[in-house]
Amino acid sequence: SSKATGFIGLAMDQASHRSGRPRKPRSRGKPRRANEDGEGEGGGSFRRDGQPAAGYLERGRDWRSMGEEEARQALKAIGETRFSAFDAGESSEAKRWIEDGVDEIVKTSTTDDLKQQLERRRLFLTATQNLLFHKRDLVDTDWFKKLLPSLLSLLREVSSTGDYESIMKPYLIEILKTLESVVYNQTEQNSAFFSVIVNEVMNILDKMPSNEVEEFQLRSAALALVGSAVMGQGKLLEDVPKEMFMLIAVNLELAMKVIEKTEKSAAEKSSEEAAQLVASCLRTLQIMLLEVTTSSSSSSKICTKLSAMGSGRFLPQLAEMLVKAFLHESSSYRSLRDPGQTEEEGEDSDCSRSAANSMGGNTDDSAADVVARPMLANACRTAGKVRLYSILAIQGLARMQPKIFHPLWPLLLPHATGRQSSLLSVLALDPSPRTRIAAATTIHALFQRSKVFMAAAEEHRVTSFTSLSQSLAITITSMHTGLCSAVKNETHLGAAQHIVKALSALITHAPFKRLKRGYLSLSARAMIAVLKCEDKERRHDVTLRTACMNCLATILENQISVSELKENSAEEESRGSLSHRERGRLQQPARHNNTELMAVIDDLFHVICGLTGDANPVKIEAIRALGGVLRSDNELLTAEWKRLEDIVMSLLESAPPPIRTHIAKLVEFFVGAGEEHEDEDEEIDGFSSPNPTRHLKPREDEKVVKSLPDDIWDKIIVDILRMMFQDSVVAVRASAINAVAFLPAEHKGFLRCLQEVWLSARPGDPTESASRAAALKSLGILSQTSPFKDDVNFLIKASDVLEKCSHDSTLAVRIKACFSLANICERAFVIQQLATSDYLKHHAGLTLARLAEIAMRAMADNDKIRVYGARALGYVASCSNFFELVKGAASYESASNLSSRIEAAICGMVKSTDYSVKVRWNACHAAKLILQSSIANHMSERRLVGALKAAAVEGKNFKVRIQATRALRESADPRLYGNEQERVELWRELVLRVEEQLELDDPSQYKYKDALKHEQRLCLLVLSPLLLGESTASCPSEPLSIKEGQAASVSWEEARVVLQTLPALQGNSRSCRQAAASILRWLPKRTRLEEEQEEEHVEILSGLQKYLDDEEVNETDR
Repeated sequence: SSKATGFIGLAMDQASHRSGRPRKPRSRGKPRRANEDGEGEGGGSFRRDGQPAAGYLERGRDWRSMGEEEARQALKAIGETRFSAFDAGESSEAKRWIEDGVDEIVKTSTTDDLKQQLERRRLFLTATQNLLFHKRDLVDTDWFKKLLPSLLSLLREVSSTGDYESIMKPYLIEILKTLESVVYNQTEQNSAFFSVIVNEVMNILDKMPSNEVEEFQLRSAALALVGSAVMGQGKLLEDVPKEMFMLIAVNLELAMKVIEKTEKSAAEKSSEEAAQLVASCLRTLQIMLLEVTTSSSSSSKICTKLSAMGSGRFLPQLAEMLVKAFLHESSSYRSLRDPGQTEEEGEDSDCSRSAANSMGGNTDDSAADVVARPMLANACRTAGKVRLYSILAIQGLARMQPKIFHPLWPLLLPHATGRQSSLLSVLALDPSPRTRIAAATTIHALFQRSKVFMAAAEEHRVTSFTSLSQSLAITITSMHTGLCSAVKNETHLGAAQHIVKALSALITHAPFKRLKRGYLSLSARAMIAVLKCEDKERRHDVTLRTACMNCLATILENQISVSELKENSAEEESRGSLSHRERGRLQQPARHNNTELMAVIDDLFHVICGLTGDANPVKIEAIRALGGVLRSDNELLTAEWKRLEDIVMSLLESAPPPIRTHIAKLVEFFVGAGEEHEDEDEEIDGFSSPNPTRHLKPREDEKVVKSLPDDIWDKIIVDILRMMFQDSVVAVRASAINAVAFLPAEHKGFLRCLQEVWLSARPGDPTESASRAAALKSLGILSQTSPFKDDVNFLIKASDVLEKCSHDSTLAVRIKACFSLANICERAFVIQQLATSDYLKHHAGLTLARLAEIAMRAMADNDKIRVYGARALGYVASCSNFFELVKGAASYESASNLSSRIEAAICGMVKSTDYSVKVRWNACHAAKLILQSSIANHMSERRLVGALKAAAVEGKNFKVRIQATRALRESADPRLYGNEQERVELWRELVLRVEEQLELDDPSQYKYKDALKHEQRLCLLVLSPLLLGESTASCPSEPLSIKEGQAASVSWEEARVVLQTLPALQGNSRSCRQAAASILRWLPKRTRLEEEQEEEHVEILSGLQKYLDDEEVNETDR
């Protein structure tokens, strides 16, 4: 139909672009484990009533020459028997039996003789599938290569007829199922037939009518074969035609439509076959998506290919179809499932064998259910498959492109009260652990890359409607509460572990500062409840305990959680709900109002000391959790110093390297060091200058050393750090070096520690890159603190070390070197201030020029290094005497050349969109510093303002536009803004930007909208006197005379914009007066038409004149 919609419509649009040429075979990826899909090896749970294979194979050896009924009985017995584990003789016998049978049926052409013996050949293929299921090791590499060509030849021969309505259809289905069993069970690397199989299936599906319900079984078998062929072939998926994804989507949509039509009718067979096709489509799709997301080499290419399909409509429609299938089958399964069904029965219904995994074949369901209620058992089984595979397909697509599921969160996650179908309800109600694990991992995938989307959540009261932020907050809090409850009630250890991981992802990315308090403490109690569970199996499961301790560490790293635990303790005390023992603990120092938190700390100490008998992974996460408490509230553990000291000393002496590494990080946190994440948004949101590059306290608080008793400092510096410096593990020594920057400089042992920093900072062995990076970072931090920030010798010596390390082959070393370079360049004005003699001026000029060269070299490196390089170049070039000192040390030509190169480097980063947002933001900040200094007048081309104008006016990213607009108004020299006409054009562009409606291509930039508008208004008012004032200096009382080719004067509409913008300069009446005066001078003489609009003009004139009168009144008062 010409009006086809959905995936069928997309497929029709792309039909002309279909390419049927075979793909070049490529090497197979890693072999897939035999029990990867959840079934047991060697028969697994099917061993009961098992029988040896030899007797059955002997009876059915001559099935080709037997009579029809006798052959049927013999083959049926082989196809339905649950064999026990094979011995070597039985395996050889089974392989020989299959080989002979395949050779026989391949030799027989599609003639009348074949049709007469078609039933026994079909039964032979069914028996082959059963043998392969019970003995997967039959399929070795040699046998696979020998058997598969024969089966492919048979498939081509039978499918070439194209007559799928005849008696050949059941035979073709069994051929596909047998091929699927062979491909699924082969465990060696072999990709010779990968592309051939995919193209054969595409040819079969292309020949089928798109709306024939009778072909659903054939479609299911064909798509199941594709899924098994793709499994483990992630590197080869880029060779799969993108039409294969479209074919799967078309079949999925067709089957879903049939299910919807037959739900209320009596067409049970059609509905069941459609559900089996849905299961096949979803299984194949989830395997392909999983292979795409786990193969890093081909992931980006395939994602780009799929994103462009259907003009960008394919993936969003596919996401909607997957969610629809999940919700439909979840509700169907809940209505069909017997409420008294046990956990084991539910699990078995979802864990079927390979060939039947997606085609609704034989499974190990309860015999009573199958006999008493066959329709109900089949429906439950199929619904369980569809639900499982739809969840896994959603997970694969979410890993590929999580943004396309953001509009679908209200359907997948709990949102509306009373709606039962969601991923959280699967965790709570589904009887299959495998399905619950899939739901938990899918929730984790949805949260993992959605931090920006979740940042919009805000919990507040709304009476008339529910906003997006409130709706998102309801979803987040419901998920948080549901996951906490699910992890405490989950009985399957694997499912509990994945639920904990999903909760960790939610806690990591959710904006708890914008939500009501109490959620983090709730999750902390849930983790503690699991860790203290009396169940022996849980207490001895290392993976579950590690995941729970990791989640607890993530919770405690959030400062809100520590304050919540304190508040809860205070509330319990005020209510009088504390026991006598807990009240006694409150009397101890530093424990008042911290009972619950201190109980958590006590438990962590017990785990780290080994009192609970936990494994090393659990201890490592406990150390990390203790570090989270240290970073949030250092004073708590300062009071517990004695216990902490004993643990640190004992573990540094005898613990294995991973434990020593994390204990060393704990020492870092205790002295106030440790890696802190830079928050770029915090720098952007404010209107002040960016924070210094050091990861320390704010600039106004220069004392960054903790206030500790002398005996604690003695123990740390003399004993603990000495042990860490002598440790054989590089990471432990690196932690000791990081801690040096936060030690008190007046301590007698500080100089010895500083000497270790200088020794470690020298270029050398690549294996020592971690300690070298830590030393460079410490030098950068020390350059910002007393007494080293005013020590010229220290700054020059550090710059020498940084220049050598900036050539290091390790990226981490170069990043830390440029981090320290930015800090030292920030103090470069100290170098020029002390240049009092000619010799010192010469030396200072060479040092400044060298720092500028290092910074420009860093700007040509990795993006993470360009950030610091741009900032360092802005600081060093903004020194007041930079040009004069460089000219005195070298020559005027050298200084001019260096200035031009600085201008070109900064302009290139400001204008180009090839760099990251953070790089361009820092380049704009560097441009602002340069425009504030005298070096801007020595830049011959004066392109800096033009680059800033382009970034401020034409940029797409609001954060870059904010900083570019802020930098644009920094210069007080009108010559930098060009000639008179260029300045007027720039002013008019600023007026347009103030009036424009901002377009939000990315919703995450919404929070910067108001800040950008504020900067645009401020820039217009500040620059108006500078851009318009010089032209009217000769005639202050008359409007500008318009010459030919000259820019027009200010229009009344532009004057109105300025008048409305003047309130933005609150508290700066002088700037308002200058802006108003410049506009009044540029207003044109009135014409007759303007006389008719005199009332509006009078309002504008009076408004502007008011600012002038207010300034005169203020001067009179003064």
